[in-house]
Amino acid sequence: MPTPFTVFVDGHSFDTGWQGTTTYLTGVLNALPEAMARIAPDLELRLICSGERNENIGQHVTAPFEFVPVCGGFFRRNAIDIPLALRASRADLMVSQYVRPFFAPCQTMSVIHDVLFLDLPASFSWKYRMARRILFGWSAQHSSIISTVSEYSADRINKYFGVHADAIEIIPNAIDPAFQSVRRSPRQAGAPLRLLSVSRLERRKRLEWGIAAQEALAGEGIKSEYTIIGGGDGAYAKSLRAEVKAASKRGLKVEIRSDLALRELIEVYAESDVFIFPAEAEGFGIPVIEAAGAGVPCVVSDGGALAEFKGSFVGETFPSDDKDAFLAAVLRVARDLAALRDTAELSRYRVLQTYSWDRAAERYARIFRNIAMKKS
Repeated sequence: MPTPFTVFVDGHSFDTGWQGTTTYLTGVLNALPEAMARIAPDLELRLICSGERNENIGQHVTAPFEFVPVCGGFFRRNAIDIPLALRASRADLMVSQYVRPFFAPCQTMSVIHDVLFLDLPASFSWKYRMARRILFGWSAQHSSIISTVSEYSADRINKYFGVHADAIEIIPNAIDPAFQSVRRSPRQAGAPLRLLSVSRLERRKRLEWGIAAQEALAGEGIKSEYTIIGGGDGAYAKSLRAEVKAASKRGLKVEIRSDLALRELIEVYAESDVFIFPAEAEGFGIPVIEAAGAGVPCVVSDGGALAEFKGSFVGETFPSDDKDAFLAAVLRVARDLAALRDTAELSRYRVLQTYSWDRAAERYARIFRNIAMKKS
């Protein structure tokens, strides 16, 4: 008979709205049952997810799971509620995003997606930086397993927290299988060039550069439309919305949308002509591979882990600190769009194979199998 193996997942990010960690957890957890059947058929996976509301997890996670309600804030959750739940469930492994529980009767796996607040201090408040440097550093040094999503993030975790890069599991993000079936919308002759960015409305994302790209295109006689998909409520989000209104008054067509369901998001990718991602730096950059998986030519900065995508998308990479280079790259892609669209369509399935949730889940299954073997 298969040996039971209990994995407890802190799913609080499902309660806070869609973000990169939500995408990550959804993709990995949904692919786990089949990955376990392939990699560890001798184990019977028992998956437990904690959070404020069962339905917040259930609307994303289709894999069978048990729900444990944990409604406290950060410190109560990690100091009391989750440690008690771990003991009651007799978990074999606890999986956390960024910070592990302060006490745990089992092995812990901390997924530290990035430490950009240390690389880009001007983009984060000192309170944000101080608290996360302490908590992420403690978690990195006291977890049984550290995982991240890129070579870049592994290198930075090594630099700031002293965890050797060879000891860090690199399990990249991936693309939802639904991207494989989406059909690209044909480009109509004379239609405006459709630019797209998908990103949270944060200063380091530099989404205002997309408006500058529209102006550069207009200077070359190329009409464009620019759609930004993302949410945010901070000072930058407010200033960006004001800039969008000002651009509209100047005759540019630009809009910000948010809260799209996955199918709607995929359709917007498929309707776009050029995906632009002028971020200062990223710990991974899921929207870039989503655009590539949808067959959309891209213009992407080389900041942080984005440099690792070179060859994974069709289009251009530019130095992250050079706005003029970004604008020039957009113009080159616009002029060569017909050929680039054809190439992007041919290469999209390779992207889907490289960045696969099945492969990510298999890495988790091997970790589970190794822990079970050491216990037996």
